Amino acid sequence: MDRDALARFMRFEHRTFRWNDGEDHSRYQAVESTDAGLRWYRWSHHPELEDGGMKDEALQSYDDYGAAGPLRALPEASANALREHVSRLLSRSE
Repeated sequence: MDRDALARFMRFEHRTFRWNDGEDHSRYQAVESTDAGLRWYRWSHHPELEDGGMKDEALQSYDDYGAAGPLRALPEASANALREHVSRLLSRSE
């Protein structure tokens, strides 16, 4: 058992940020913090199996995020919340 991972989970350190275009509520884009960095992806609840689920997954290290910014465009409010969240995560790990 990975006790450190369990402790992080219990402290709710990681978050997921989701957004969509406002027209198709069955699809969205997301970024979530993980121990390894930021996981970016698109998600669809499309009823046809081949069109549903996770697509375009990419992992961005926290160092790359700090140097180059977000891997993908996201709404300003989400970008601000993500920046604050990553800052808190990194300050806890120092």
